Amino acid sequence: MELSITHQNEQQHRHFSSWWFLFSPFLWLVLMMFTNELSAKTYSTDKNQKNGPNKDRSQTGGSSINQAPPAALPGLNADPHIAFFEGKYFIYPTTDDGNIDYWSSTSFRCWSSENLKDWKNEGIILDLPRDITWAKDKAWAPCIAGANGKYYFYFSAGQQIGVAESDRPQGPFKDALGKPLVNKDSYDTQVIDPMVFTDDDQVSYLYFGSGNLNVVKLNCDMISFDASSVKKISSVPFAEGMFVFKRRGIYYLMFSRFGTDSPDYSVWYATSTSPFGPFILAANNPVLRQKGIIKGTGHNSVIQIPGRDEWVIAYHRFRIPNGNGFHRETCLSPMRFDDNGQIHKVDVFDTIPSQTATPPETKLQAPDKGVLPGLRKLMDIYLRDPSICRGGDHWWYLTGTINPPEGIQVWKSKDLISWESLGIVWKPGNSPWHKPYLQQGRPIWAPEIHYIRGTFWLTYSMPGWDANDPSRFNPANSGCGLLKSTSGKPEGPYSDVQPDERLGDEIDASLFQDDDDSVYYLWHSGKIAKMKPDMSGLAEPYHWLKPAVADPDPQHHSGLCPKIFGKDSLTHIGYEGVFMFKSNGLYYLCGSDRGEGGRYSCYISTSRSIYGPYSKRYEALPYCGHNMFFQDDNAHRWSTFFGQDGIPWHEQPGILPVTIGADNIVCSGKKK
Repeated sequence: MELSITHQNEQQHRHFSSWWFLFSPFLWLVLMMFTNELSAKTYSTDKNQKNGPNKDRSQTGGSSINQAPPAALPGLNADPHIAFFEGKYFIYPTTDDGNIDYWSSTSFRCWSSENLKDWKNEGIILDLPRDITWAKDKAWAPCIAGANGKYYFYFSAGQQIGVAESDRPQGPFKDALGKPLVNKDSYDTQVIDPMVFTDDDQVSYLYFGSGNLNVVKLNCDMISFDASSVKKISSVPFAEGMFVFKRRGIYYLMFSRFGTDSPDYSVWYATSTSPFGPFILAANNPVLRQKGIIKGTGHNSVIQIPGRDEWVIAYHRFRIPNGNGFHRETCLSPMRFDDNGQIHKVDVFDTIPSQTATPPETKLQAPDKGVLPGLRKLMDIYLRDPSICRGGDHWWYLTGTINPPEGIQVWKSKDLISWESLGIVWKPGNSPWHKPYLQQGRPIWAPEIHYIRGTFWLTYSMPGWDANDPSRFNPANSGCGLLKSTSGKPEGPYSDVQPDERLGDEIDASLFQDDDDSVYYLWHSGKIAKMKPDMSGLAEPYHWLKPAVADPDPQHHSGLCPKIFGKDSLTHIGYEGVFMFKSNGLYYLCGSDRGEGGRYSCYISTSRSIYGPYSKRYEALPYCGHNMFFQDDNAHRWSTFFGQDGIPWHEQPGILPVTIGADNIVCSGKKK
């Protein structure tokens, strides 16, 4: 949304001759009934649809520059932010008022779809006069981000930026602060157009402004930041409407140029190796601009089709017909890349095919069962990196990364269906090596629970920090430890087996007990060492287990891998989330890395010897990164799951039946 246009007296733009119906109670009632019925229906852009609000449109697609494809949403919607959560696509737009030439919206709506074609109006998710005390109008250009088991809705209101939160992507949302997140006139820019980008290390960045572009790292709570750390990005000819995403290790900054009221309103982009820039302007700009009957194309966002390297750009155009910079409609088009990562120019007459939100099948899954057959959720709570073990009392015990990540919480269940919390069973602070981590406010990550030799054990991690930027994760000075229940009970109390120094020098620790009762401590991306007989420490220097054959596909490696392993290292099992189990004399080394389209997956490599050599890794369980495996009383094997990619849910614990085939390949689904 840009305010560089001179606003004429809005009375000049009303149609006075049509005001008479406002004074007719009967016609007003009819109009309200029709509006409510329309808003409750699903809108489809399918030109073969026989019923619904799209049936009378004259723009039904085609190659003619005078015959535009239909808008994605009905009515007047602009500045669309498109996202994917819990197995659905969502669009969060600005709503234009069709009666006047000004951006007068006072509320926000949300639209959802399972296929990018049929869109359901989820209704008003935030109403300024009702829900906000510090602004009443200018509800513009929102965005959304998921973190901490919640959804954070960032929005412009009264030329200030606010943030609201909800447990659901479709709201309703509640003001998180009771005041603006960014105050008007607090920076050398118009304080509008927020955009939040979350990097691979789960650090989120807030971009905002019109005229000048600013960026700042958000705190972990997603509703605050260090005001002294706000930086200006001045390397691009920015006007407004920025959007940031990452593909294959490269940060893309997209933005709009020229006035919102101009037919030349268009989308440009630049790239960088850092979310702070500097950004280098691409040579083929603009990548989205007017063509034929389609004018004023801009203020975009981008979505990647889950599991594929396929992308869709959402943007607005002048309404067709009789639109302008105040009367706009939202559109979707394919966005493609060349082999060098350069964005192709978007054809505004190109339409997107219907897209299911279900992940594509892989060769390891039965095509009639889908990619994750039998997956089920355990609880509707935030929990990452879930770990499950069977206790000596025949109960199941569950732990994982909680929010806030201040300690380790444990749940128990008799049947893997109904779960009861045992509360927080341990918090850091008693071990001397924790002190510098706690001083930097570091969390507890990825605990695992194990029952070995008649008692419970908890592994845990504390992430490191960058010396120049303590809020940023640095794996090099991370640490992990091991806790023993001194009572033999899952609720503890727990003592640190090595309180004076970290047991491992990275994150993501695990335990493996071999057939001869030897116990091994694993961490990071395949580091392993045998423990002392009493499990009071490591009995040897660590070995680093790696596949003997490299995986050369760059799509199979996180953008963090070059920083961890070196630029050309392609022989790791994963960049985090290591786990080991044994079946039929074969050791299965598991790790987490990226799969096709950036999905967060479980990779596996095998060996007849615990120290290798290990086979070439393969993507065993798509979307199941940072999982672990366990067996039930019937010897059926299961994997844990939490939904890093939002498929079919986001950051909540689940379990998935898995099978080991005759070829020793692990895949999802039960044996037939």
